[in-house]
Amino acid sequence: MATDARFYSDDPIDATPERVDMLDRKVYAERVCALLERVHRASESSVLGLIGPWGSGKSSVLLMIRAWARSRSDWTVSEFNPWTYSDLHSMLLGFFDELTAALPDGTRPGDTRRQIGRFIEKISPLGSAGGILGVDAQSALSALGNFVKGDATASAERARMDEFLRSQDRAVLVLIDDLDRLSPMELLLVFKLVRFLGRLPNVYYILAYDEKTLLDVLSLTELCGGDGARARDYLEKIVQLRLDLPPLSLGSGRDLLDAGIRDILPHGSWEDDRGLALRFWALYPTCLRDSLRTPRAINRYLAQLAAFWDAESDSIMDWFDYALITFLRTFAPLVYSLVWQSRDFVVAVNPVDSISRGPESEYSRFIEKLGNAAASSGDIPVDRLETMLGEVFLPLSTTGGGRITKAQIEGVKVRGGAGSLESFDRYFSFSK
Repeated sequence: MATDARFYSDDPIDATPERVDMLDRKVYAERVCALLERVHRASESSVLGLIGPWGSGKSSVLLMIRAWARSRSDWTVSEFNPWTYSDLHSMLLGFFDELTAALPDGTRPGDTRRQIGRFIEKISPLGSAGGILGVDAQSALSALGNFVKGDATASAERARMDEFLRSQDRAVLVLIDDLDRLSPMELLLVFKLVRFLGRLPNVYYILAYDEKTLLDVLSLTELCGGDGARARDYLEKIVQLRLDLPPLSLGSGRDLLDAGIRDILPHGSWEDDRGLALRFWALYPTCLRDSLRTPRAINRYLAQLAAFWDAESDSIMDWFDYALITFLRTFAPLVYSLVWQSRDFVVAVNPVDSISRGPESEYSRFIEKLGNAAASSGDIPVDRLETMLGEVFLPLSTTGGGRITKAQIEGVKVRGGAGSLESFDRYFSFSK
């Protein structure tokens, strides 16, 4: 059984002993914090974009940055997650609520908050903050548009609010996560808040998002009208500085995966059986790594491996076969189902001189089905799936010219491999 269930959780890592930073994200977070200091000295307000694919560790980096800001006497921190709000109206109020809650306790904190409150009233569609809750989303956006066009009274309130914030001796850091989960209208509202309303003196933003997803959503707004180039231009106007999260290196991904496997297998077996480890790592760079490019993907795979493997499994199943079939179940479920439905072909029962691979052969029909399943399962090329399946099932092996011997069949049976008629069902039913 696994001695460490860390891969069951998708919670962000904060580099504490309880949530160990195995990928040195803290080093990157520290560099971002140092950069924030320089940006603060050079600019009255700025927006930084923390960019990385889903599951790459953006939330973990934000957590470390938050800890840094909270430890400083010259910074306060606010967290605004627009995805937690049910509608545009509450999002608008929530944005300013989070911002005002983070304002430093100066000599006149009440005055500062009251000043922001008067500003919110001016931009509210009905003339009061509470009125926002009673109007439709389009009215809320129109109100923001009116302010941008130059409502005189709102602009005066804004100027007074800027003066109050400029006099503060502490900077406010606003962290905004999960932007790429918003609808087009929600995303546009957040950008308007940050661009036109939130660019306040001594207020700095870090927006975290997957750039491709964000641009896809932004292009669907009326502002961009399906134009991807326009969406990118607009995003560049919002974000002054890119913070690209370093991709998971080949070595880091392998180390994270290796540590998890060592926790799952009985103590010492991964190290003792070098043939087992060598076979697995031989496939990793070419067949597995592309699906395991983020910490989330690796933890997801490890969680699936650990879920149905225990000490008893070690005596009746082959770990290598189990690891590959679990990989298919996790990242290519249609291929996994195809293998289950094709037992009569993929399991070798009798020796044969050569598996027929002609255009009308059972082998060719299976490969055609495999291609269809691969196309519907994701980005794993069919040739890589063939390679993996060939490592487990003799009729799909590319070695030996398709010849299957009695000794090979017996070898698969002895190790409890998935290619054995006696063991095949165990890899799909998770029972004896």
